[in-house]
Amino acid sequence: MKRLAVMAVLLASVVAAAEPVPDLIKLIENQPNDMDRSVWKEKRRDAAKKLAQSKDKKAVPELEKLAESETFDIIGEIAIEGLGSIGDSSAVPTLQKIAADESRDKGQRDLARRSLAKLGASATGPVTKPVEKPPEKPTEKPVTGLETSTATGPTATTTTPTTTATTVATTDSGAVDSSTGSHLIDTGAAKPTGDMPALPELPDDTLAAYDRVTFAGGTASVAYDTSRKRLDAAADLSGLWQHRIERDAMAWGADAGAHLVTGLINPDGRAQTRGAQLDVNADGEARFYTGQVYGIGRAAASLQVDYISDVDAMNAGNDYKQTTSLADLEVALGGGFGRVLDVGAAIRVRRLARTLDAARALGKPIDAATSKKLQLTWWALRGDRSTYRSLVATVAILREAGILLGEPDAGLAYEILNVLRDTQLFVRPS
Repeated sequence: MKRLAVMAVLLASVVAAAEPVPDLIKLIENQPNDMDRSVWKEKRRDAAKKLAQSKDKKAVPELEKLAESETFDIIGEIAIEGLGSIGDSSAVPTLQKIAADESRDKGQRDLARRSLAKLGASATGPVTKPVEKPPEKPTEKPVTGLETSTATGPTATTTTPTTTATTVATTDSGAVDSSTGSHLIDTGAAKPTGDMPALPELPDDTLAAYDRVTFAGGTASVAYDTSRKRLDAAADLSGLWQHRIERDAMAWGADAGAHLVTGLINPDGRAQTRGAQLDVNADGEARFYTGQVYGIGRAAASLQVDYISDVDAMNAGNDYKQTTSLADLEVALGGGFGRVLDVGAAIRVRRLARTLDAARALGKPIDAATSKKLQLTWWALRGDRSTYRSLVATVAILREAGILLGEPDAGLAYEILNVLRDTQLFVRPS
């Protein structure tokens, strides 16, 4: 039975390898009408592997074309490795061109050098056949009876398989391994992971969240009349803080703000007029959902303080000062139907996936875990004045997940920046 099983496996591999080369080339170059694009990409990669396994020199031109043109898909790396496996020296110029191209990903250039070594060629020199050394015969030592009985096992030689996927890995020491990394990430020296933002801790079932601080200044003026020796000043300032988390079964949020209006008239002499009004308000709510129906509890508080001081220029008995305060507290319970979520970050992820797919740089769909990591990273970097760190972090996350399979060139980096800078996605309620 074991022999039959081994024969069946061998027969299956022979049948798979015997698939006609022209059919494989046709599948690589043309997407069938009844096949989805993502499925076709996987079929193309399988077809490229079969071309390399066929050992047919007719496959070399197609593999050369893939190796030169497919710089953002793993099929290009499959083709580079396949050119070394087939063993046709006509592929040496193509491989040498890739190995010398500084704009290509470092992992692809290293893979081209390994394929050149298989063909007996260097990255720049002519083709040479490797010199095979004859096996060394073990020398026997005479037995004297004085040897120590140290048991030593045979030395095992292991061959490390060639890795075609390029990723950005993080070592235990906290540095980025840039052996196959991106130019955006690799600057010739290891960067500490402290450059990456610390992600906020949110529950796993979080649907949306925001944390905003807004400052606004209205009319602000300072004037001094030298003839009358009079100082006039006025200011109008406000600030607002908002925080909210939407979860599957509940949501809660809090807002707090303040508004200050103040003025001063200070002429020469005793007279002086001052005034200020301060409004402070805060409110919070919690909602508990069962499907689209929810119950809500809400509390709100406000405080208003008015201050007036009018000092008479001649008579202290006419001075007027007054401070008044007004406070208000409200509590409400109720229910409702429906839900409003901020889905801007989720739309940004989908737009990023479409951008990579259009540039043929999307190795696989962006999964839910990677989508969440991207959104949390963007939120952690929301206070940065520049989008550079967001770009670097986005590329690193996509490379680590195997979604972005190559170093983005200037055009693709610009398209990614456009997605990250789209202000229409900062607050996108649905």
